Amino acid sequence: MRITFLGKDPDSDKDDCPSLYDTDRNTYLVQGWRTETVVEPGQTCVEVPRRLMVRMVNSSQLEAPDDERPVEITLTDRDTYLIRGKAVVDAEALAAMSIPAHEDVVEVPLALRSAVRKEYAGVLES
Repeated sequence: MRITFLGKDPDSDKDDCPSLYDTDRNTYLVQGWRTETVVEPGQTCVEVPRRLMVRMVNSSQLEAPDDERPVEITLTDRDTYLIRGKAVVDAEALAAMSIPAHEDVVEVPLALRSAVRKEYAGVLES
C-alpha cells in the first residue's frame, strides 16, 4: 500500500503523530493513540484530537466517490475522536511511518470525510 502524508496534529510539537494519510486503496490511514476499546479481531481503535481533521484538506481523495462503507467514529467529551477500523499490517505502509509504542494505525473508508466534514470545510472555503 502506498501512502501520502496529509499532516499531523497541529499542536504536536515533537513528532508526526497523531497523523492522517491518503492511501492508493481509496481509504485513509489514521495514526493515533492506542485505546483500550474492545474491537473485533483484525481491527483496532485509535484516539485523535478533532483538530487533526483539518489536515483532510490536503487529501487528493476529497472528490472521490464514497463507497458507502460506514466509518466507526465517536466524538468524546475530551474533544477527540475514537476511530475504529482495520488494523494496518501492510509492511510498505508501516515502513513509511514513525509509530511510537503507545500508538496504532487504522485504515478507514472514505466515509471519514463526511463524518468529519465540519472540521475541515472552513479551511476549504478560505
